[in-house]
Amino acid sequence: MRFEARKYPVLMIPGPSEPYPDALHIASLKVVKHYGKEWLEIYNHFYDLALKLFGADSGAIIPFPIPASFTMEVILNSLFEKGDNILFLNEGFFVRRFKETALRYGLKVHHVVPETPGHRVNLDEVKMLMDAEDIAGVVVVHSETSTGVLEDLDGISRVVGDDAILIVDSVSSYGALRMDVSRRGIDVCIGYASKALGALNGITPVYINDDIVGRLKDRKEFRGFLNDMKVWYEYREIWPFHPYPTTLPTQSIISFIKAAEMVLEEGLDRVEERHREVSSYVYKRLEEAGLEGYPESNARSPTVSVFRLEGVDADDVVNYLVDKYNIFIGTSKFAGYNGIRIGHMGYTASYRFVEPVITGIIEYLSKQRS
Repeated sequence: MRFEARKYPVLMIPGPSEPYPDALHIASLKVVKHYGKEWLEIYNHFYDLALKLFGADSGAIIPFPIPASFTMEVILNSLFEKGDNILFLNEGFFVRRFKETALRYGLKVHHVVPETPGHRVNLDEVKMLMDAEDIAGVVVVHSETSTGVLEDLDGISRVVGDDAILIVDSVSSYGALRMDVSRRGIDVCIGYASKALGALNGITPVYINDDIVGRLKDRKEFRGFLNDMKVWYEYREIWPFHPYPTTLPTQSIISFIKAAEMVLEEGLDRVEERHREVSSYVYKRLEEAGLEGYPESNARSPTVSVFRLEGVDADDVVNYLVDKYNIFIGTSKFAGYNGIRIGHMGYTASYRFVEPVITGIIEYLSKQRS
């Protein structure tokens, strides 16, 4: 087999996304070692940019060179004891995965789901459960790409308050939407490089606030090595010339820096507005064509549009777009229903990218109905 990049379709899935061209190009220029004075200047710039994208006034970043789902495992292992009560909010593929992870670590799982799929959770139900149980941690996926639901972080953070550790998966919203972790009182927040930020994959920044930093410092025992946040945090002091316990993917960090600089230069408010405009346009056009938007209108993530399908198979729609337009969208079959998922995040949150997708889907539906 001989690799030819031009054969691979444009990625309009909910991640990985097409990176900003400059963020892709800069990573190809030179391999850089992951320690030393010159690298630490680059790394510290990455660190500052990551904090800005989280909207953090203080706290720390842990730069995990692992997938986001793995970071959730590290978080649960690092912050909770066996038998602790952990509350998971809403439904979706990643919520289910995180619940399974918690159970494997001996945590006691609670779950609040909306009465109707595709809606946000009822905050009154969340409060009632927190009042009834000694909840140690609350886990919420901000933008659940399997359902397209964007959760209400302001409402959730008000309900949780200081009563539990609030953990937010912002994997598909980081770099596109304001996270405002300090204002919202979020304790732990997972970012990502190759979704809404529009960089290469390989680095997953996790924000921890000052309270979590204190917990890690005060804990005497270790709970592993690379799967313990205490290790990662303490290596800032153990190896100041190499402030992490293992090799980092320097090219991914350089790509992250370039994408973050572009986002901050455009302005987070404008970036969020751009994503919301494109999302509204996709839903409007495809609902006019007869498709059913999966999430309720006031709970739709601006980075992914999700539609239920009737009378056609999601895989057939995907294959049509690949074969005719060299564009790849996703299905919802892994989430348990027949539907399509269109990612428009970072670089692809643009009319230039979504218009061919819309055209191809409407064209396919027209052929099936004729």
